[in-house]
Amino acid sequence: MGVDDRVKFLGYKKNPYPYMASADGLILTSEYEGFPNIVLEANLLGLYVVGFRSKGGVSEILYDGINGSLVDFGEVKLLAERIDSIDFNSIDRDAVARRVDKFSVLKIIKNYEKELKELTDEKDSSNRSNTSWYLYNFRRGIIETLMMTVG
Repeated sequence: MGVDDRVKFLGYKKNPYPYMASADGLILTSEYEGFPNIVLEANLLGLYVVGFRSKGGVSEILYDGINGSLVDFGEVKLLAERIDSIDFNSIDRDAVARRVDKFSVLKIIKNYEKELKELTDEKDSSNRSNTSWYLYNFRRGIIETLMMTVG
């Protein structure tokens, strides 16, 4: 590829975060990302993301000029120009990290709880006594899932 003098390929690392934290930014070239954890992780570390506007949730997370910048998928020349145009040293890494706050587990749980409460309240007013049961089981399921993921 002709980049050996500029790029080090370190192979698999169990904990990539120290390497990511020392990077200037993240270049994302995926065609599909689904829910792009890598973008959230990079932003949480204060890394500005430059990449392709791909299928999935990348464009829902990145705000152009704030925590990242996207070009249409496959526009390799435009991507290279965009990377060259960004002064990564002047990026406010704290501002980048703050952009992912709305994706925190606690905020997501609260949003789901709000939606579940509205759904159970709207369907049948006699069903309101079940709202607490739904919310309890929802919280329990989320906590069990998080414990399996973390543990």
